[in-house]
Amino acid sequence: MSTATPTVEDGNLDHRSRMIILVGVMSGMFLASLEGTIINTALVTITTDLGGLDKYTWVGTAYMLTSTATTPLYGKLSDIYGRKL
Repeated sequence: MSTATPTVEDGNLDHRSRMIILVGVMSGMFLASLEGTIINTALVTITTDLGGLDKYTWVGTAYMLTSTATTPLYGKLSDIYGRKL
């Protein structure tokens, strides 16, 4: 058995590594769908507090812009701190 850590380049990932990757991808998909559910549930309350349904599009746009702007930040933080762990 080789002591070298398998890499993606050589295509020899063991079963444990594949399962860790699968769980990571599935967790990300679950959290993304949960995030969409949260905003849809709270949308009516938020627009009512802002003063009416004419603000409906602003709430959705603000949410999507914030989500899009923070994605590269999360990626950079995971590159910096994730590799140290």
